[in-house]
Amino acid sequence: MSLHLLTYATDPVKIHHLPTVTNLAQSTQWTSYHDKLQAVKQYLQPLPPTDVICFTDAYDAIYFPPQNPEPNQPQTNQTTQTQSQTTLLARFQETQADILLSAETSCYPWGHVASLYQKTLSPYKYINSGGYIGTVRALKRLLSLPYTQCPCDQGFFTYAYINYLHDKASPLRDLRIQLDSACRIFQTVHGVPWSHFYIQKGVLHNRVERTTPLFLHFNGNYHYQKDGTSILPLVASFAKDQGDQRHEFPPASSMKFPVVLPEPDSPVAPIVIETYTEAERMIIAEAEKTAMAFVLPDQDTIMERDEDNQHAVWDCTKRRFSEVTEKSVHREFALTNRRIVELYLQKLGLASSLRLDISLHDYVGLQMNTDRWPHSILGFSKDKDDHHNALLPDLYAMQNYRGMLEQKDNLPTTKKLNKVLFIGVSSGPPNVRLNPRVQICQFAKDKPWIEAYLSGIVNFTPEQAEAFTEFLHPKMSLEEQFTYRHIMVVDGNTVCWDRLPWVLASRSVCWKQESDDECWYYRFLKPWVHYIPFRIDDPEGLCKTWEKVKDDRALQIQIVRNANKFAEEYLTERAHALWTKGLLERIGERFRGL
Repeated sequence: MSLHLLTYATDPVKIHHLPTVTNLAQSTQWTSYHDKLQAVKQYLQPLPPTDVICFTDAYDAIYFPPQNPEPNQPQTNQTTQTQSQTTLLARFQETQADILLSAETSCYPWGHVASLYQKTLSPYKYINSGGYIGTVRALKRLLSLPYTQCPCDQGFFTYAYINYLHDKASPLRDLRIQLDSACRIFQTVHGVPWSHFYIQKGVLHNRVERTTPLFLHFNGNYHYQKDGTSILPLVASFAKDQGDQRHEFPPASSMKFPVVLPEPDSPVAPIVIETYTEAERMIIAEAEKTAMAFVLPDQDTIMERDEDNQHAVWDCTKRRFSEVTEKSVHREFALTNRRIVELYLQKLGLASSLRLDISLHDYVGLQMNTDRWPHSILGFSKDKDDHHNALLPDLYAMQNYRGMLEQKDNLPTTKKLNKVLFIGVSSGPPNVRLNPRVQICQFAKDKPWIEAYLSGIVNFTPEQAEAFTEFLHPKMSLEEQFTYRHIMVVDGNTVCWDRLPWVLASRSVCWKQESDDECWYYRFLKPWVHYIPFRIDDPEGLCKTWEKVKDDRALQIQIVRNANKFAEEYLTERAHALWTKGLLERIGERFRGL
């Protein structure tokens, strides 16, 4: 078993405080946080599965080599470097983990998933991607998951870990993945008081966890003082001092950033909204109009609706869902969705005395309104002619689209390849003739101006999928898709959840299928203003649309500008909150006292 110590530094000159490491950066150009993941993934390929990889950030991390062997470790004449590696391996093996991830005090980049982490008394509750150690076998499995849709490496590790904890179908389920919450190897400092640490004889001590971490990571620029200087050189000098003096860190008052440790299980901070733009006033008006058509559930019998767990009963008084039943065949799916919705609604700070029915699946339809349940149901998407049920922001919107709208498209519209692109899994009806995504691939195969691919097979058996294997294509990152001037959005089982938002936020022209399904904000979208409309069942019309659009650069640029403005006004956390608050508060006002 060999240990490989890795980092990623496009400017190796800035690596001042690490031991001998392998720098995976092959270029001095930084493009994205995905570069780090891709470099590690490539480095792993030829290695034996039992080797161990330790990765650390480069510029803002300090290594504290152990001064003595670990307890019960025999004295040898090993070099300091070999002794350090032996200690690092020994500490990792003691955890019995396949992958050990550095931990920090803030849930970044998505605070809404904080409650989905495992409970711990340590303040280091959440993943930090600046340090991790694991076997080659386990890390290969982890990095085989798609990561280009996440805004950063920490986002990727967060969602992989949360799915590992809660999704029985996770490909990581049989691994042992842990957070280094005790700071045995990795120590982060974001939001942590300096009084927690001291350095003596070159060893870093965490007073609270009673451990001696090997890596000190100043995540979140926590090494800067108010005067703009960094304390990294000072702390590094402490690490080299073998004397008996106990070195304390600089006073907290001298640091640039305030230190605020989160309280255990602290409540979610509510979204506060005071003034409104014209678009926001339109959102509120439409939300209140929808509330006027809302049919309230029977407040006593609605509690029985939770039996199948595809629905959840929101108790506005307690600001949480009713107790979860054990009867659901989709229990894990339902529990994860329940928690996301619960956190979101708690964050809005709504209050009334009502109980409401929320569908936890991806669609709410009139077929759910039986004689027993004739009331309005809140869901994530519905038929546009269904005026009985009402819509909440979908699960992706509640999670701010996992940062996908923040991923910058820096390629000007007219510099992109003047073609239409569609790529996605085969979600939709399990019938080749009825599935719109298979249909668009069939339409595109003899057209030079459009490329359409299936990046995965769902909803079809292997035998059924043989009819369209010619359309299969590896997944494409957002960066790859951004090179096309026109990007097509095609419905799957229902609406195309997060694809439409990120296309609207890009510099590519959005082509949206005209369909019967809608999310809450679709009522504000306008064809030929924000997107190019098309129908799957009208191939001739689709060809005519292309002829109209292909050479009209002014139209293309204007639609992109309009779409970008729409994304800024209607697809933000604030806009989703305004819609939800307007809807539920108006419902509460209508039925006050019940």
